[in-house]
Amino acid sequence: CVIGSSISASDGGYAPGQSIEEIEINIGKDNKKLADIFDQITTSTDFKFAMHSNNIDLEKSVELDNYSGSLGKVLREISDKADLGFRRVNNNIFIQKITKKDLKSDFATVVEVADVDISGKITDENDEGLPGASIVIKGTATGTTTNLEGNYKMTVPDDVTLVISFVGYVTQEVALGAMSTIDIQLELDAAQLDEVVVIGYGTQKKKDLTGSIVNVQRKQFEKYLPGSVSEVLRSTVPGLKVGYATDAKGTPDFEIRGDNTIKSDDADEVNANKPLIVLDGVIFYGDLSEINIDDIESVDVLKDASAASIYGSRASNGVVVFTTKQGVEGKPVMRFSVRTSLVTGAKRLSTHKAGDEVLTWLTDMNESINGLATDEWSKYDKFENVPSQFQGDWLNINGIPGESNPATIQSAWVDQFGFEPNEKENFLNGTTYDWQDFLFHTGVRKDYDFSVAGKSGKVNYFYSLGYSDRESVQVQESFKTITSRLNLDVQATSFLSLGMKTNFSYQDEGQIPIDGGGYRTASPYDQPWENGVPQIRENLKVAGAGSNRGNPYLDPAYKNREYSRFIIRPIAFIKLTLPLGITVTSNYSTRMDFRKRFEYEDSANPLWSNSGFARRRHNSGFTWQSDNIINWDEQFGDHRFSFTGLINAESVQTWETDAQTQNLSPTEALGFHAMSFGLAPQIGSADEKTTRNALMARLNYAFADRFNFSASIRRDGYSRFGSKNLYATFPSLSGA
Repeated sequence: CVIGSSISASDGGYAPGQSIEEIEINIGKDNKKLADIFDQITTSTDFKFAMHSNNIDLEKSVELDNYSGSLGKVLREISDKADLGFRRVNNNIFIQKITKKDLKSDFATVVEVADVDISGKITDENDEGLPGASIVIKGTATGTTTNLEGNYKMTVPDDVTLVISFVGYVTQEVALGAMSTIDIQLELDAAQLDEVVVIGYGTQKKKDLTGSIVNVQRKQFEKYLPGSVSEVLRSTVPGLKVGYATDAKGTPDFEIRGDNTIKSDDADEVNANKPLIVLDGVIFYGDLSEINIDDIESVDVLKDASAASIYGSRASNGVVVFTTKQGVEGKPVMRFSVRTSLVTGAKRLSTHKAGDEVLTWLTDMNESINGLATDEWSKYDKFENVPSQFQGDWLNINGIPGESNPATIQSAWVDQFGFEPNEKENFLNGTTYDWQDFLFHTGVRKDYDFSVAGKSGKVNYFYSLGYSDRESVQVQESFKTITSRLNLDVQATSFLSLGMKTNFSYQDEGQIPIDGGGYRTASPYDQPWENGVPQIRENLKVAGAGSNRGNPYLDPAYKNREYSRFIIRPIAFIKLTLPLGITVTSNYSTRMDFRKRFEYEDSANPLWSNSGFARRRHNSGFTWQSDNIINWDEQFGDHRFSFTGLINAESVQTWETDAQTQNLSPTEALGFHAMSFGLAPQIGSADEKTTRNALMARLNYAFADRFNFSASIRRDGYSRFGSKNLYATFPSLSGA
């Protein structure tokens, strides 16, 4: 199942505490698809919709007998005709699939649940408060976390079960019942203490850890129904600050220990404070959009500064380690999933409404600008509001002496505000617009994933293929991606294993989105097109009504772009198992990145003076890494030793070519496909290469499963460190 939408509006007829039987709505007969109906309900109320299953067809059309009435009445009719159940909790309405059997029984298809306030404290085995413990309503992602003292407060429906969890402790479930104070003491999870976590170029049991490491297994984050890697990090990793991305690509900024670096440029500062990402044991140079959420088996977060002694200077902001899936012994397991969700704005902002609200504002503004605010009347006042003894003067100053026709008087009054012809026409006809309807919409996100995994004899394999088609709330913004992964591990002999982990990604960023800025001051009597004509680009207005206002639809209508990217990232490895607990692993990985950004601006745009403008940018990159690792693990009675050594070398090389031209002749019909037609060509290039190498050693010691000690040191060389300081050393000591 997947959360389907989070949409609301502030101008509907909904007040907190109202029953859905008291809320009157009118959804319009043009809305027949479920997605459109839910969207219309959302725009006229403060309710948010969410789906409890992924097999709900939002494109299904439903013919209703009643398109207006109480919200409860409309939902019951939708339930009857679309086999859906609705459960209202606060300002959320949860949608679930139901059967004909449910409809024929006493099953309640539309339910409202009351809220209660609860509080309590979550403690550990020593009765001390646990900060950051998670309290979640079972079956949802709704919940809270405890404060530094382990206390929490939240408002929940009165019939729910709470799930209380914290890393390293046994998860507990508590039925709310009549309780308002719920104190829970969590128990240590002995099994988790023996779990193995990834610590950088090796693994270690949780009970032997001395640093701050958070380990999250797939079974832990699956219950939150994440739709992306960023949602996994946001919902399951305590102490990790993950932002929200509003674009279709959906890759937010995230930090582990806050801002550690100050830069003059905001974008540079954000990048400088990002944690290092490691994928399948190899440093990852891409972004989170390249990783398919269905491929991830576990996430390990190295939070403290000692990570720099393992991964070098790049780990000063912490490290996030992703491990992908492998096959398991037995028959091949095939899996196919489809997720569909709605993406909408969290809140519909209020703007100047047509009618008295905007006209009163225009009157006050013009009187203030012209020093008439304290006068008994002015030409900007509505004729009916002018004292009768001054109405003749009002007609004279507005150029219609002796006029008695109400329509003529109203027309003269509107002229004082500088209405443009289309604005005036719409005002007189009573036609109004909300620019949020032109610039924002309900986006649809669709994810399709297939995988097959298994282990046959000495061959372990996992293959996946995923496709994602995402829209944002911004009109015309989209992002499509195809990801594919092959993990192969072959046990060639008793002491030799080898294999590969290859990831492929294709991305398409779509056309230029419509700019959503400035809508709060747009005229409610204006629209992007001229009045009474087809809504095509030739009929777009050159500018918006008002001073220095553009038309956000105009430039995108005359631009065409092709932004795409191919990324291939293969990792080959070989592992030798030697006597005395020694293993030697050699990894070699490459990353081949091919990106193109093509743009064309059509000279038909009435604001452009060139005869067509075209631009082609090609970026390519080649990265290779070589890691040679030796691990030794041995136990002597109560003494357990673990040693890791690393020899690393890396190279990153990029090439960029930027060609642009304008005044295409004899034709611009081919756009960026015929750069040679341009009469004013320009070309530039930028190539870059950086190299790194490193030596690292780490020793872990544990005594009697009670005392742990860890020492590590890394010597980093980097071509950007400077000619006099090409190398830096990062040591670390810790104990527990």
